[in-house]
Amino acid sequence: MTAGRFRPLVAAVAFAINACSLEPRFVQLAFEGRVTDAATGSVIAGATVSLVEALAVMPITPLASGTTDAQGQYALAYSQCADVPFITAEAEGYRVLGVAVSCDESTQTLNLALNPVQ
Repeated sequence: MTAGRFRPLVAAVAFAINACSLEPRFVQLAFEGRVTDAATGSVIAGATVSLVEALAVMPITPLASGTTDAQGQYALAYSQCADVPFITAEAEGYRVLGVAVSCDESTQTLNLALNPVQ
């Protein structure tokens, strides 16, 4: 590879490394949505929905957490975003669900469907 052809590659790698930085971004994030039963579609009241870091060590401490209301609705807010945070949802009688979310939008709607334990 000649030096002239190498420069764009170096620039692209540097951009990718910068874009994937592990530094938290100070963006006010808001997640909202509804938690339902995947089999029936009915809402799940009292489910715990949490925002957690992807690379968290055990035990995992949520960055933000909330409980769904009678209509299965939840809302979470957090001011720092790790590269790949996860939204987790859990309720008695259901399998825990984890979904990767992005830091690119300040408000995201994420409906979650939990599978019953069988």
